[in-house]
Amino acid sequence: MEAYIAARLALKEIIVNDVLFSTALKKALMEEPLPPEGESFMRAAVSCELHHHLLLSRLVTDSGLAFSADDRFLVLLVLANHIFLKRRPNTESLDFLVQEICIPGAAVDETSLRGFFAPLGDATTVMPKNLAPDSDVYLSLKFNTPEWLIRMWKKHYGLPVTLKILSANTRPVIPACRVNTLEITRDEILKDPDFVAGPIEDTVIYRGQGPLKKKSQYLECKVFQQRFGITHIIDSLHFEPRQSVLIYEERPNAVYIEIAVCGHNEVLLNVAANSMERRLDIRKAARDYNIQNIEVFESSPTLLITHVSQPVDAVIYIADCSKFDLIRSLPDFFIHFRQSNLDNLIAKQNAGIEECAKLVAPGGRLCYAVNTINNKESHQLIADFLTRHPDYTLENERQYLPFDQFNMALYFAVLRKAVPAV
Repeated sequence: MEAYIAARLALKEIIVNDVLFSTALKKALMEEPLPPEGESFMRAAVSCELHHHLLLSRLVTDSGLAFSADDRFLVLLVLANHIFLKRRPNTESLDFLVQEICIPGAAVDETSLRGFFAPLGDATTVMPKNLAPDSDVYLSLKFNTPEWLIRMWKKHYGLPVTLKILSANTRPVIPACRVNTLEITRDEILKDPDFVAGPIEDTVIYRGQGPLKKKSQYLECKVFQQRFGITHIIDSLHFEPRQSVLIYEERPNAVYIEIAVCGHNEVLLNVAANSMERRLDIRKAARDYNIQNIEVFESSPTLLITHVSQPVDAVIYIADCSKFDLIRSLPDFFIHFRQSNLDNLIAKQNAGIEECAKLVAPGGRLCYAVNTINNKESHQLIADFLTRHPDYTLENERQYLPFDQFNMALYFAVLRKAVPAV
């Protein structure tokens, strides 16, 4: 049962010390080395607990038992296995828990602990019976999502769409890829049964058992990871040969590869990264994918104008945001997310779009993208920008949702800058 002890170390690091999931697991395994089977269970137990943290915490709190802080983490992990994971026998796990925490002088005795676990069944029986199934509290516990976010989605999209978002967030992200058609066709990629056709031309879904990054197609830069919504957007922009495009990214992405592939290496690309490390990463990828007509530099929003000698045909601003698209990928997403940070993010987004707007040529396009589902960072921000800038008009906007065919949370807007009257 050493795996539970290592899992407790990791869970404590994540919740108490705000350490990221992968880092916390590595640290715990350094302190409590485990054989492969134990390590696998430890990772699964911590992930499972985090995916159901709100409900499991509610069960422990409602029990009225006075667990110490360390004992509480262990109880949460055993509960996660007992109700959801079911990788270890419940009787074996409960016996271990009794042995660990029901020691002489402890606040919780064996009878009380076993009594707490006795009525707990599976996920269909542990939800509180005194809550309405459509209430914010019930949905928060069922889908492990903060009540404030559920209220916001209900306000913006209504209950039916909110339920679809919540349900979609419990399912894994589709492993989407874009085919590098500069090197190979989709038909050639589909000869490998590990890949199936995606919903958009020249996209595929990886269905193999091993990591995608170990596949020859990935290592040889014949496919790259890309969400379907991004491919759909870039295809719709129809960049022409020799058009100049500036990409300012505050979040790592592969849009520059997408444009180069879609535009047959004929689009003139300038990519502004927000760190030296990221700039070097982009340069390496450009070499690996044989991307031509690309310049990469490091910049903040206010310094963009010093790097770009003249206005460009299109500016794509990939803004830092609340990143709700990561809810499905990171089990500890809501442990680290701070609602109080939203105002700072929106202020930063407004500052970024203002600087990017200065670099758009008359008749050119300003494109804004955030991987989130939040009107304040998306539709409302763009509406406010248009109020301040009557020389821009909204050409297109779309909110992609995790339950649609593109399988992602993304807002994208395309604004057109007017040509001054002669």
